[in-house]
Amino acid sequence: HSAEDLRVVIIKLADRLHNMRTLENIDEEKKRVRIASETLEIYVPIANLLGIREIKTELEDLCFKFLFGQDYEKLDRKLADSDKKNEKEINEFIEIVSKELKKQEIKAKISVKKKNLYSIYKKLRSLGKTIDDLEERIALKIVTDTIPHCYQILGIVHLNFVPKTSRFKDYIANQKVNGYQSLHTTIFGVKGLL
Repeated sequence: HSAEDLRVVIIKLADRLHNMRTLENIDEEKKRVRIASETLEIYVPIANLLGIREIKTELEDLCFKFLFGQDYEKLDRKLADSDKKNEKEINEFIEIVSKELKKQEIKAKISVKKKNLYSIYKKLRSLGKTIDDLEERIALKIVTDTIPHCYQILGIVHLNFVPKTSRFKDYIANQKVNGYQSLHTTIFGVKGLL
């Protein structure tokens, strides 16, 4: 039925997300691990293929929590401490970019991007690093209404902060298979933070 009607797949994803959100209510650890593993192997790739990033990342982080609990807690704590410590610099970045956007009459919303813990964990493992090796990173998201504004905003950011040129990705010109479009850049922000 899933192949015939996409709504069935979406309902299954929503049902699995609900199950994962309440997984701690299952007493048997083996069963929790089995459900989390199945979710990571089957449901996460489907959500990714459909371009439903919010469901994909929440499922990944919930699986991470139940499959690698200690690493999850350690990484979550480290990122929360980092965000709190860098709150002033985040606000300063937002203020600088917001002023420039206003000058150029570009409407955009700037927000702190919720970090996908499992994605960070996978990246660290692929690099042979541990959570203790995590570099100080602040993730921000700027959303605007047109493609030309995306590139103008990128210009504003790069004029005000030094970009790390090896870490730039253009998913507008090179759209992902699932239709995802954005620009990713890494900069040395306020006080040189990435």
